[in-house]
Amino acid sequence: MDHKAVRGLAVALTLGFLTVAPVDPAGAAGTAGAAGQSSAAVRFANPAATVLPAVADTYTDSRTGDTNYGSGPLLWVSRGQQMTFLRFDPSAYRGRYVTSAKLRFHASSRNGGLQQWPLMVYGITGQPWSEAAATWAHSPRFTGQWLEMVDGSDFDGLNGQGWYEADVTTYLNANLAKGSSIDFRIEAEAGNASQLAFASRESGANAPELVLFGDTHTTAAQAPQAGAGEDGADLWLRYPLLRGTALRQASGHARVVLAAPAGNQVLAAAADELRRGFTGLTGRAVPVRAPATVDGGVLVGTLDTPLVADLLGRAGQLAQVRQRGAEGFVLATVRIGHGSMIVVGSTGQRGALYGAFRLLQLTQLGKTDLARLRLADSPTIQYRLNEHWDSYAGLNPPDGWS
Repeated sequence: MDHKAVRGLAVALTLGFLTVAPVDPAGAAGTAGAAGQSSAAVRFANPAATVLPAVADTYTDSRTGDTNYGSGPLLWVSRGQQMTFLRFDPSAYRGRYVTSAKLRFHASSRNGGLQQWPLMVYGITGQPWSEAAATWAHSPRFTGQWLEMVDGSDFDGLNGQGWYEADVTTYLNANLAKGSSIDFRIEAEAGNASQLAFASRESGANAPELVLFGDTHTTAAQAPQAGAGEDGADLWLRYPLLRGTALRQASGHARVVLAAPAGNQVLAAAADELRRGFTGLTGRAVPVRAPATVDGGVLVGTLDTPLVADLLGRAGQLAQVRQRGAEGFVLATVRIGHGSMIVVGSTGQRGALYGAFRLLQLTQLGKTDLARLRLADSPTIQYRLNEHWDSYAGLNPPDGWS
């Protein structure tokens, strides 16, 4: 079995992988507007990112139908009772194209016991409302285009605080040509009984924002075509350069891959995938070297590698890795002197390979603190089968399974 076949085996048997390129949640802090802030774009240190602050925001309440809350520091959302409205001015980019647009709003408190707090985001561009006059009775609360459901399941703790983020790229590009404001309505998902408060633009911190990535000075006619320069062979195993906090984490915790495959093709494939993945995600060459205690190293292997067993022992994870079996794995960050290493360990070579892919997935999602990584997992089903169809030269797909 050659290297590509080993990689294909991991693709077929490893479930739930997703490739994303997160926005910069840390870099956005402090750039959003206080009361009266203009709609001028604020640039990140990354020149490809632009932040547009909200130019108007308010919420409405069914219990006080004729009351306007446009000047308040908070925006509220609750099922059937409160809705939030946001407006942004992207007129400077009329006729342009962006490769990514994220609507972000910060939850500061909640009431209720639902842990994930799902919310619905609607596009209501062109619908009449104003910050100073909108009320429950006079607002576009039943119109608009559904865009996405977002939740706070990745927030730390259970206090409901953190940034909600919705991908509004397609909607924004469809409306940039019009040169008008871009408006959104946020309401609670039908099963959500919680009440959430968001910081408004008048709050002075963590105000709603629209984050644009990509070449905002490219016309729509010059917009890159999806999949340009790709042949599809990588499927979802693409490793685009990360941004912001995710990039800083990966750059600090994955400077070198450490492995001793000793002719073992599966472990060699695991090490090479980590090399390939972290090179793409960090934008710099990540080498593969023999096992050693190296700050910023990612060590992958089985318990047959002494250093793997030693470091997992220090982390108190030996029992966990043994319980997971030959296809299970443990991911653990281990302190070494004044630095740390990430260990991808298993009792079997396939488990080490699956763990390598899981680490790359977590890194790309950007929702895991790599400095405190602790994860143990294993397949719930011993035999897994991946249905795979191929079509060559326009022929119908054959009946078959891979």
